[in-house]
Amino acid sequence: MTGEPNGKATRGTASGVLRPEELDAAIFELEGVLTDTAEAHFRAWKETFDPFLERRADREETPFEPFTRNDYRRHVHGKPRYEGARDFLRARGIELPFGAPGDPAGPDSVCALGNRKDERYRAVLESGGLPILPGSAELVRRLRSAGVRTAVVTGSRHGRQVLEASGLEELFDAVVDAAEFADDPTLTGRPAPDLLLQAAGRLDASPDRSAVVENSAPGVEAGRRGDFGVVIGVARDREGEEALERAGADLVVRDLGRVPVSSGLGRQASRDRTDEEAPAPEG
Repeated sequence: MTGEPNGKATRGTASGVLRPEELDAAIFELEGVLTDTAEAHFRAWKETFDPFLERRADREETPFEPFTRNDYRRHVHGKPRYEGARDFLRARGIELPFGAPGDPAGPDSVCALGNRKDERYRAVLESGGLPILPGSAELVRRLRSAGVRTAVVTGSRHGRQVLEASGLEELFDAVVDAAEFADDPTLTGRPAPDLLLQAAGRLDASPDRSAVVENSAPGVEAGRRGDFGVVIGVARDREGEEALERAGADLVVRDLGRVPVSSGLGRQASRDRTDEEAPAPEG
């Protein structure tokens, strides 16, 4: 795979160009693709795990090993919070009862830790607006102007709140967030493609005629498992680029504004143009 520091064409797309005439829809991960929430999530997890790990180390008289950015990237990022908490604890060899979503926030179960993280994250959201990542809104607008329908997916229950805080809600035809899991227990998080397929269905789009934009290896893998036509990865650094490439991204960029879009009309825009140009029926 070859490319430049801020954008690389890899397998699956001709020269890395998005062609609206070949797309019905584009589905974007919210956090880390459209909005810069990665730091807020990392901080919330660290404020959750470090006190838990420190108390455990004191009790067992072992060295305290804090939660790190590498832990976040490898075990938590891109997953629903209970799955992330479970996977991180397993990586540290810690066994806790899974518990239930209604568990009070605290250290007594996987769900309790996940709920503590949720408290910390909501506090961050309530403190102010969230920055929009470079080029993201620009790419969404270019695709929409070409007639490509757009949706947002997120493993967070706060997806709509994040959209409102960033001012992006008017750019999307559908939002699929973690509330879907509560409504349908058969759904699972990334790397399963369930949320992406839900979004495609709401846009009346075939996966093989849809693009997916993700910023985590599990998200990219979900796009591959769902047989989506194009899977784009958004990375912050070289290590992130390599992880997304290994997961199977067709294109990896650091700035979505660098994703080339051909001037061809998408299928919906072509239909609209045809309708406008069709002669009025006689009568």
